[in-house]
Amino acid sequence: MAKENSVRQLIDNSTQELLSAGIPSARLDSHLLMCHVLDCSREQLLAHDEQILTSDQINSYRKLISDRLNRIPVAYLVGYKSFYGRQFLVNSSTLIPRPESEQLINLLLSLANQQPITKIADIGTGSGCLAITAKLELPHLSITASDINPECLSIAKQNHQILKAGHINFIESNLWQAYPDHDYDLAIANLPYVDQNWPELADYPELNHEPPTALYAKNNGLDLMFKLIETSAKYIKPDGYLLLELDRRQISSVIEFASTHGYLAVKAEPFALLLQLKDTAKAE
Repeated sequence: MAKENSVRQLIDNSTQELLSAGIPSARLDSHLLMCHVLDCSREQLLAHDEQILTSDQINSYRKLISDRLNRIPVAYLVGYKSFYGRQFLVNSSTLIPRPESEQLINLLLSLANQQPITKIADIGTGSGCLAITAKLELPHLSITASDINPECLSIAKQNHQILKAGHINFIESNLWQAYPDHDYDLAIANLPYVDQNWPELADYPELNHEPPTALYAKNNGLDLMFKLIETSAKYIKPDGYLLLELDRRQISSVIEFASTHGYLAVKAEPFALLLQLKDTAKAE
């Protein structure tokens, strides 16, 4: 039997609390929050789960569990989120990186293995996870990353410095507005694409704690994606690419809209779409 106020006992108790509140990741969340309090890895935590916590540690842990019961995402409570095997700082001004976004990196790497990709733009960089990961995976890339929110750019620059990704040009911009160049091989974008009327959102109360301007878009979630598609031909090279994150139910609509603006669909994944600008589009 676990000792009172031991790591194991406190985790067991909090796991039951979180499960009772309908949080399916209860044990994982309990582990991550305890790791945060003790500043240790999960491996270290499990190896020393008989450790007795101090009063301050117990109070800190219980406060975190209380916040989690209020559906504040774990990433905001601990201040970071793992993406493509690396930890990225996040706060309430940034969207939390998600595994779905890793599809964009996989498609970028696949494309770069097939043909020269040297200059890219990351539109709506948020925490910087896409731009920084791209630079770390493909160090030869010249990358400009932008966001409309200066608080996001501050976090992205901190992540860039911590992860030592090499040079990335960060700029404040509304879509392409402040971009100085017009010869990008590819633009990658995880813009807001969630439709606030999607019924399944009621199952994810954690979304209420993420910045709505980074999540939701009008016109069934397509408004900003369509604006980006409409304006990108001026900035992307002929035969260049747009790589978008989106929901699978939006793919056909985006492909149809993009086709009227000079783009062909190259590859579609459940949360990612690669479009190529036809060579004649800039002249049209």
